Amino acid sequence: MKRWLISLVVLLLALAATTAFAQTEENPDETYFRLLPDGETLTDSFDTTTDARIYVFNGSAGDVVTISMMPLDSTGLDPYLVLLGSRGEVYAANDDSISDDDALFGAAIEDFELPVDGSYFVLAMTFLGQRSGDGESDDAPYEYEISASGYTHPASVTEGRVQYASTNVEIGISGLLEITEQEPVYYVTFIGQAGDTIDLRTETTDEVSDTLLYLFDNNGVRLAVNDDSDGLAAAIEDFELPDDGFYFIMATSYDFMDVPDGLWSNAGSFRFNLEDAG
Repeated sequence: MKRWLISLVVLLLALAATTAFAQTEENPDETYFRLLPDGETLTDSFDTTTDARIYVFNGSAGDVVTISMMPLDSTGLDPYLVLLGSRGEVYAANDDSISDDDALFGAAIEDFELPVDGSYFVLAMTFLGQRSGDGESDDAPYEYEISASGYTHPASVTEGRVQYASTNVEIGISGLLEITEQEPVYYVTFIGQAGDTIDLRTETTDEVSDTLLYLFDNNGVRLAVNDDSDGLAAAIEDFELPDDGFYFIMATSYDFMDVPDGLWSNAGSFRFNLEDAG
């Protein structure tokens, strides 16, 4: 089990089960992540060619699911999909498995059998946006279609809710995060206020020598990403929070999307810092 080790204090905090709202017509004002209805296609858009967003669905063990993401035009959006579990597992990733013509590519995770009952995260991003947030915006908005099909809602998860394991922290905390091959992405959440300015940093170790940070708002929209800001360490610096409320962090190694191919070897601990930069 992953742990959050608080520096300078003799305290050990386990990952806690977190329940969040998924977007439905019944609770539009309490949305944390957008739900992918089974078999339905949603249309969404990015502002640049390096944006990313989290979608969710609740599935049952043995369900065989297919997830797809396809641009609606040929303006430069190259979709990339990653399927993650509720504890930071990385189950599948895909780029360019759908091709209508030489200029238009889509991503698809096809016929994947879900290993457990529970909530699943679909990280929809672009090939350029895996480690960078600096993309072109001349032709924005970049529209795409995304869908998930083949899942059945498990009895263990309340309808309209998402359950996952994360460590909730306060601004000003520092500690060690441990990632493993089974759970290579660490989820961290915190509550912030509009106008707060934060520094989000990692310190690499001999075990995890190249880290990556994603910061999302409470709708699952990625606000910032960094890889290698300080050598091979990641840092999102002087970032002003846009709204009051919940923020979601993925802290991991730079190559977490390679886990399904068996090419990942960065298990271990690294230091994580969430600081007040105001």
